[in-house]
Amino acid sequence: MGEQMENGEITDAQVCNEILVGWSGIVDDDNKEIKFSKGALQQLIDVPMVATGIATAYFNSLAGIKRKN
Repeated sequence: MGEQMENGEITDAQVCNEILVGWSGIVDDDNKEIKFSKGALQQLIDVPMVATGIATAYFNSLAGIKRKN
């Protein structure tokens, strides 16, 4: 998948749709938990730069790259 990203064959949003199968701890403005669904995932990745951040974090985790504090 990383190679497909580099070649422009797959988008960040497509990566998110492929790798995200659930979540926990995601809440709305009223602090109510947002249950995972394909619709909720689509709303999340429609937010500018969110899909890029998720895809980047995913590939960095595979490479063992840690964030500096």
